Amino acid sequence: MLGFLKCSTFAHKVEDVVSLIREGKLVPDSRVVDILLKSLDTLRTLFEDIRDRGSDDRDVSEILNLLHFELSDIQKKEPVKPQPPEEILKETKSKLLKILVAEDNFSSRFLLQKLLSPYGDVYVAVNGKEAINAFQESLHQEDPYDLISLDILMPIKDGQSTLKEIRLIEKSKGILPGRGVKIIMTTALTNPKDVMKSFDEMCNGYLFKPIIKEKLLELLEKFGLLNQKLPR
Repeated sequence: MLGFLKCSTFAHKVEDVVSLIREGKLVPDSRVVDILLKSLDTLRTLFEDIRDRGSDDRDVSEILNLLHFELSDIQKKEPVKPQPPEEILKETKSKLLKILVAEDNFSSRFLLQKLLSPYGDVYVAVNGKEAINAFQESLHQEDPYDLISLDILMPIKDGQSTLKEIRLIEKSKGILPGRGVKIIMTTALTNPKDVMKSFDEMCNGYLFKPIIKEKLLELLEKFGLLNQKLPR
């Protein structure tokens, strides 16, 4: 969305490899783990370049080729057939998600509720403090949220602070990075620094307002929330 195509392409390649591990199609041996660790270092460097210089023109071809090799090797062994959208929706309805929308603007909150309601039970919070209380209560009841949508600009406690506190709560509960709730940041702002700050605090995705349904569903599918077997 911001035009940093090299960084975006690289991140998607890394994500594809991680997805293969999650699906049991790629064994995370020492070679694969080494590639992923190098990829993480490369992503951090690209983020720093964007933040400091406003550019992602660094040469990452060497590590990108290693990622491409892992994907090509798996695809030769077992081609992955894309799941038809209607099948994804059918499967999702039998495994409803638990979703929290934290948004102080009524129109935006109503739109997100409408877009997300076919995929699960949608709860709402009108500020960051309410969102944190709801998140803590869900952990206490051992019924955690699968997805949280946070608006960056909210009263009492903003989205950035809320995101950071949620990740700290997860850490205190022994929830490893990447294993916690999926969090989407939403905003009408277009400042790249806001985007980078969100990713620094470990959000999973970012959407600009007005929210477009196709973009939202792309993120849900990318997170594996539309077709994974959810622990209910």
